[in-house]
Amino acid sequence: MINFDKKNRQLLTDACFSCSDPHFRRPIADLPQVGCCSYSPVFTLVELAKMAQSNPAFYFNLLKDEHAVIFDYTICVHAFVHPAFFEVSKHTSLSSLEFDDLKTSYSVCRYFEDGKGCTLPSSFKNAVCRSFICTTVEESLTTSEQEELASHVKDIHVESWLFNKKHQTVLTAKGYTLKDHSQEIFTYLTSISTN
Repeated sequence: MINFDKKNRQLLTDACFSCSDPHFRRPIADLPQVGCCSYSPVFTLVELAKMAQSNPAFYFNLLKDEHAVIFDYTICVHAFVHPAFFEVSKHTSLSSLEFDDLKTSYSVCRYFEDGKGCTLPSSFKNAVCRSFICTTVEESLTTSEQEELASHVKDIHVESWLFNKKHQTVLTAKGYTLKDHSQEIFTYLTSISTN
């Protein structure tokens, strides 16, 4: 049910096309069934390096994207939020966690295409996108499959964390941030290995 794509270091499952996880049910019919593709992806240095090396135009367009928020070493692209959310949220008293969950239920990742799924090249997907498997799918696995899944998830996140920590340390020492030195960071990211 779950395959590990070694080349792109990602977990894949066909179960996503018919997502049955109750947490990801859509509150209104106007929204496509996107499953877990309802959050705002955060691109870290490892994804940015892969973009810079294989598709510089994507890297620079991401920096100019009106939905992107640029931090020192990451870029968050805010999901589309259906206008119905803003009407519903006005009339409810929610904790911040409940508010975020409700907002996510009305959201669609900007890289999701109805009937196709994620349109990002596999190498541009962040560690969350490459490793997330919902509890509905996870609970359908045998104990040994769950252990194998946990091992892959850990490997994906550790690899990403180590890469980001190493290169953020270098960029911090140079005084570079994405906000103020996107060209210098681009040059640096094109000069390093992503393997």
